[in-house]
Amino acid sequence: MLPSGPTLSGLVSLYNSNPNSQTRDIVQSGTFQSFCLEKQEYINLNKTYNAILNDRAINGGVGPAGDPISIGTAYLYYQFATGDLSGYNYVASRTTTAAQLQQAIWYLEGETGAVSNQFITAVIAEFGTFADAQKDNNGTYAVAVLNLYLPNGGFVQDQLILKPVPEPLTMLLLGLGLIGVAGIRRKLKS
Repeated sequence: MLPSGPTLSGLVSLYNSNPNSQTRDIVQSGTFQSFCLEKQEYINLNKTYNAILNDRAINGGVGPAGDPISIGTAYLYYQFATGDLSGYNYVASRTTTAAQLQQAIWYLEGETGAVSNQFITAVIAEFGTFADAQKDNNGTYAVAVLNLYLPNGGFVQDQLILKPVPEPLTMLLLGLGLIGVAGIRRKLKS
């Protein structure tokens, strides 16, 4: 049984409120650019998807199931999504660099054999070795995985996304809740 998750459009709207995102609303409002984690899973246009926000791919594609994203993947996607990925062509003719970035992500996630391109070179320069770039992200970069699934529960392609920034009202309510818990705890100790 799948947990009750937010709709994909709800998560995209949170993504679009992220002040760090430079890759939102490229073609039309309410959209974002992403890269997939599994080489052998697919999504289709004009379908309804629900999503779970996670730190890992659920089915695993070619790699292992439940595999957390690597720090190299999180680094590359964070740099891409904030508009700071050196060597990436952000204009309409971005097909070549987008394909190179996708291949680098698949290689980092164990979905394909060895790839040598500018993005693999960048993660090796950042982390020292390819093996170090394959270690788990563990929240180092604010990147999450959208585990997409169909309304009937079937999983499809997982996508990368910047972690949504909580809305100010959510943060206020959370803060008030923590203050309330602290007050209750203090009364219990008295």
